[in-house]
Amino acid sequence: MDSLAALSSGEASGIIQLSCPAVGVFRSRHAMGEPLEPGDALGVLSVLNRRYEILIPAGMGGVVVASIGSGSHGVGYGSQLASLERGASAQAGGPTDGVATGSESVASGEVLIRSPIDGIYYSRPEPGAAPFVAVGDEIGPGQVLALIEVMKTFNPIRCPEDVAPGAVVLRLEVPDHHEVRSGQVLLALGSRD
Repeated sequence: MDSLAALSSGEASGIIQLSCPAVGVFRSRHAMGEPLEPGDALGVLSVLNRRYEILIPAGMGGVVVASIGSGSHGVGYGSQLASLERGASAQAGGPTDGVATGSESVASGEVLIRSPIDGIYYSRPEPGAAPFVAVGDEIGPGQVLALIEVMKTFNPIRCPEDVAPGAVVLRLEVPDHHEVRSGQVLLALGSRD
């Protein structure tokens, strides 16, 4: 069987997005929480009666935190197949433990919370429920701020552990149910003063 390397992106965020290198029907060979290394088979892609193993590219490895799922799926060029978290261990429990989020302090003292992955942003746990946070809410380390959905897997975005006590939500930068990219600012935190 011939092989093709998966397309990869988002390495700087610590979450590697693996995408399909061609149009066809993809059947996954991986499971959530499974560690994968460069050269491991992500699955098999059938293209016009030819089968190709889709391999993890060189230098890309980690634990599967999002997946297209089991069974066969029609895919296009660039369709997302899986997400790997670098440096995670198989015992970490997968995305239900919360995807680590990127944060940065800016000159004004604000902390910007960025999406670690591409996906759909959800501000509430389910339709009709209250949002996780609203402008003016006081938040604490580890608190769920939002969800990012990738291939039907909902990844909690948590408040970083190094956020100062008494921090509040200053701004929500993304409307509910909108697509976000890795590195995009989701919300801003700061002090009440």
